[in-house]
Amino acid sequence: MSEAYGKKEEELHRLLTIYKENWRDDHKFFSARDLELAVNGLCERAYEMAELEVGEDILQAVLSEEKAPDVTLRLVIRRESGSRVMEKTVASSQALTYLGQMRDEGALKELAGWNDITDTIEA
Repeated sequence: MSEAYGKKEEELHRLLTIYKENWRDDHKFFSARDLELAVNGLCERAYEMAELEVGEDILQAVLSEEKAPDVTLRLVIRRESGSRVMEKTVASSQALTYLGQMRDEGALKELAGWNDITDTIEA
């Protein structure tokens, strides 16, 4: 088994949160189908954001304002040395792939093509 954050994968905290205008719905237990429904809900404008928290990292998905129905992903990587924020706009099917990969494997390891927007985010 691979190790991340000094913990075995099955010990990593996992939480899927779906946001709408005035509510949020947290899911401690969720399946690949739940991720698919979350992405579909974004594309249909039923949800405002889906957020997947695995360990210390967070992957947020929102409908792209400029390129709808594409999805903008924002990855918050938290480490002792500091946090980084990466962003990428992808097709909804690719967003689902990234969410599934993070759910199954923990931290995303390949960040080629992602934009580092850490300096543009307010502290």
